Order: sequence, then C-alpha cells, then structure tokens
Amino acid sequence: MKNTNIITALFLFMISGLFVTSCQQDENTSDAFGNFDVEETIISAEAAGKLEQFNISEGSVVKVGALVGTIDSTNLILERTSVEANKLTISAKLTAINAEIKVLKTQLKIIDKEHKRVVKLIKSDAATQKQLDDIEGNMEIIKSKITAANAQRPAVYAQLKVIDANVAKINNQIDKCIIINPVEGIVLTKLVEQHELVGPGRPLYKVANPDKIYLKAYVTGSQVSGLKTGQKVSIIIDNIEGGLETLAGTINWISEEAEFTPKLIQTREERVSLVYAIKIGFDNPGIVKIGMPGEVKF
Repeated sequence: MKNTNIITALFLFMISGLFVTSCQQDENTSDAFGNFDVEETIISAEAAGKLEQFNISEGSVVKVGALVGTIDSTNLILERTSVEANKLTISAKLTAINAEIKVLKTQLKIIDKEHKRVVKLIKSDAATQKQLDDIEGNMEIIKSKITAANAQRPAVYAQLKVIDANVAKINNQIDKCIIINPVEGIVLTKLVEQHELVGPGRPLYKVANPDKIYLKAYVTGSQVSGLKTGQKVSIIIDNIEGGLETLAGTINWISEEAEFTPKLIQTREERVSLVYAIKIGFDNPGIVKIGMPGEVKF
C-alpha cells in the first residue's frame, strides 16, 4: 500500500512537471517569423550613351546629391552648338528686319513733313496736285513696306521660340548625363560597370537606407484577422552573447493578399500553405542587419 502511494505521488509530480514545461514552452513560442529587410531604391539611367565615370562600390554610403557618375554627352553638346548657331542666323534676320523698319519709319517721317509743306504750297498755288499725289503715293509705298516687314516678325519670333525650346530640351538631356544620387543609403548592388553603354531606364545600382530597416514576417489566416496597423508587438532577435533580445515594434503594413509560404520561413501552424506578409517597424539600436532572422510575439 505504501509503495502504491509513492508511485502515485511520483506520477502526479511528473505530470505536473510536464504541464508546467508545456506552458513555459507555449509562452516562449513566437507567433511569427521572418527576416529583416529594407526598402530598396533602384537608380536608373535617364540618358543614353557610354558610362564615362561611375564612382559606386557595393557597401559604400552615398549621400543625397552626390555625383556618382557621368554619361558621354559629346553628341548632345555638338547638337546644342548647331542649334545655337542657327539661332544666331535667325536673330540676325530679326535684327535686319527691325533695322529696315526703323529706316522706313524715318523715311515716312521725312516724307510726311514734305506732304504737309506741299499741302500749304498748293493753297497758295506754289505747288501742283501732281506733286502732292506723288508724295502721297510714296507714303503709301513706305507704309506697305513697314506692314510687310512687321508681318515677318511673328514668324521669326516663332522660330526663335522653337530654337529656345530645343536648346532647353538638349540642356535637360545633358543634365541627365550627370548621375546624381537621389536618396541617402548604402549601395546594395552595383548593376553596371564603367564604360558600359546604358540607356534611359537601365538600372545602375540599388541603394537602401539601413535606418529604415523593418522586419518582414508571415502570419496565418487565423492570425491576420486579429492584427491591425499601428499595433504594438515584440521583436525577438539573437544577441551576440548567444541569448535573446527583445525590441519594441509596430505593425506598419499588412498584406491584403495571401501568398505561398516563402522558403526558410516558419509558421506557428504546421502544414499551412498560404500566409500573409506583415511589416514591422522599430528603432534599430545598431545591432540588426539586413537579412537577419527575427521572431514576433503579439
């Protein structure tokens, strides 16, 4: 009887131990798993030509506005020179028209005085009607010449406007041959090499800001229904001592579409084929790197 009581007590102790262990394991089990990532920006060429300079190396930090490369703009510069030479020719034509109008107006002013003088002389019979008719005829000729010259000016101005637009367009294309980095971050991938031929839209390099790192994790359908953006969660990572470290995080994005479970991603429920991606933002203390695994506790 005594032995039976001892065995019963040991059995109950083992059962209670297993229950406690099971509860502890459940409490320590993370709700989601994923990897740390950043939003990548692909910088592409905006002009066509040979990449003359390309001062980019993977892992280097690039600042906003930094000159990272140049594309050959020789043909564009030659084209601009030709267009500007044509502008000089058109401008000279406009100058000639304006000069002609000025001369004609001077002539008209002189002949107008003569017209007034002859009108007075006719009243005293000192001039003939023919003289007056000749003067008035000359006045009409000069006026018609002024009108014709003025009529040429809009067309010339239109030509100059088109030329200025072409010069502005070429200057814009030349400016695009200078590759300026638009975002601050670390160069993740260098996609071309110096002296290669590139064209508009050709990817040159990828850059990402490590300060904007986030954890991209995956949750099941039963989990996603209980999540919302702005929700506070805990991020669990391995530290350098071999233990675990917890960081405060916030759910910034929840995918509206399910996807197949990515490789190397664990889920709390086994044999789940469809999951939802979520992005969790956090303040990086400097220990989290791109590609590191992370766990989430809701």
